Amino acid sequence: MRLLNLLILATCILLPGIVLAGVFIDWRGDFYVEYPDEWYQVEDDVVRVYLTSQGVQPDEFDYDGMLAQRSQKMINEVPYMFISFYPFGEFSKRQIDSALVEISREHGKEYITGSLRTDDIQFRYDRPVYDAKLKTVAVLDKVGTDELEKSVLEMRRFYEQGIVVFYCFVPRDMYLETLPVLLGIMRSFSTENIDEMVRPDSAKIVDVSERERQKPAETERPEPGRTGGIPSTAIIIIILAVAVLLVVWFVIVKAKK
Repeated sequence: MRLLNLLILATCILLPGIVLAGVFIDWRGDFYVEYPDEWYQVEDDVVRVYLTSQGVQPDEFDYDGMLAQRSQKMINEVPYMFISFYPFGEFSKRQIDSALVEISREHGKEYITGSLRTDDIQFRYDRPVYDAKLKTVAVLDKVGTDELEKSVLEMRRFYEQGIVVFYCFVPRDMYLETLPVLLGIMRSFSTENIDEMVRPDSAKIVDVSERERQKPAETERPEPGRTGGIPSTAIIIIILAVAVLLVVWFVIVKAKK
């Protein structure tokens, strides 16, 4: 019985720590970001099929990876983001200021300074917000039709090797609940100890310069509902629960004898 109590206690302690985020590693840009277990990295062939279905040529769209929320819906109906790296080198303060002016010109409104380190930030359409501490500028826009209007949050982060851009697309009715996740992924950006962040779900991410650019066949089109599968955390919890039940059963059987 003492062994059983210790096992249950250990399980209760370990379970909260098992809810690990996934890791997207961009070896080309030498950085990584973390995303919650409710999200996943979309495989490249699926990304290419999706882009083609949206009238975008995959070879003409410079992206390093795509993340999406796990769901039984089609990718187009859930929040997702593209991550792109542009190797421009480190920007000086003057160059960043010039970039902010250009971004303001693109959207027709002058940028303002604010904090992207809090989830309760309120964006205004086409009004860029720059966080000097994070060296990140974000601007909210919208696209789509009345049937499926999407909020588009574009975040550009300046760092030593260039610019990382997060293109986020969210169904309008899911924007408020999804915004903290999008900001959290951007804020998790780091260039430190990349090798230590390699996990089974991130080891498959390679330098995009080595990625094959062949167009997938029509038979490779993803089926409805196959947009991520079961979160890894859920699988681990199920395994642990089964293990605990087996131990309990063993202890009970042994006690009866």
